[in-house]
Amino acid sequence: METAKNTSDHIEDAGHEAALTGVVALASLFSLCVETFGLIHPSHKWDKEEQRQIARLGLQQTRLLVWGYVLGIASPPTTVTDRAVPRNPSLVYPEPSEPTFFGARDPRLDEPGNRTVIEDALSAIVDRTSGTTREEMMAKYGLKPPRKISIHLERPLDPARLEAFRERHELLHEVAQKYAHLDTTRRAGSLIRSSWQIADCTKFAAFISATQERIDMLIDLLQVKTAVDRAVSMDIRSFGWHVIPDRERVGMDLAKLRLLHDICLADYPQYVPAVQQALDHIGREDREFS
Repeated sequence: METAKNTSDHIEDAGHEAALTGVVALASLFSLCVETFGLIHPSHKWDKEEQRQIARLGLQQTRLLVWGYVLGIASPPTTVTDRAVPRNPSLVYPEPSEPTFFGARDPRLDEPGNRTVIEDALSAIVDRTSGTTREEMMAKYGLKPPRKISIHLERPLDPARLEAFRERHELLHEVAQKYAHLDTTRRAGSLIRSSWQIADCTKFAAFISATQERIDMLIDLLQVKTAVDRAVSMDIRSFGWHVIPDRERVGMDLAKLRLLHDICLADYPQYVPAVQQALDHIGREDREFS
């Protein structure tokens, strides 16, 4: 009886291992990709054009994060589980004993044809910074290595969206360890070696355009443009809402929204109403708090 039970457990683990290995690999590649955006820094913190280019890149990071969220890229297959209790409570998962439910995973992510295209696109975004020499990065994209090695990542345009993905990705790793006994230990330091600073804004625009093309292709591949645009607009609106009066935070969000307004007028007119709503709400908050 005990032997039969052990055999059954082994078969179940083997099935889970097969399902989760590919899921974790894709989610980890996606994680590496979205974190890569934080490796690009302005050379001059207060240079308006450099800040504008960083915001343009940040908008692409947000679109990619939303794409992953819409498709459930950090969710396990429902054949394994649709929920998990986080080992460590956090702001995203505050209850230490309550299960957190994963969003539905779009099965198209795991179709061989789509999977290859997705992996190639994500790898291309990562390799653009890690697989190119200093001379090539300067000549082609107007990027130079920083004078000092920096271990910090540039603050994302949409920190809440990035943090939510990090938490969900960590939870996926916990599921893989529990259900398939996979070693999902991640090695630190791989991102530190390739930080860059903007040296030429005109050339750097080509870097953003190349990144945008890959993300547009991913969105079109799985036909989720409407869902992505809706979620990005919701995120932008949230920049205008502040539960607790915090002038420093409001000032940062106001500067961010002003940059986004100019960017979206040129590149994403569908987001302009959301930007304006956020700006209007900050104006109302300012009058109420004064």
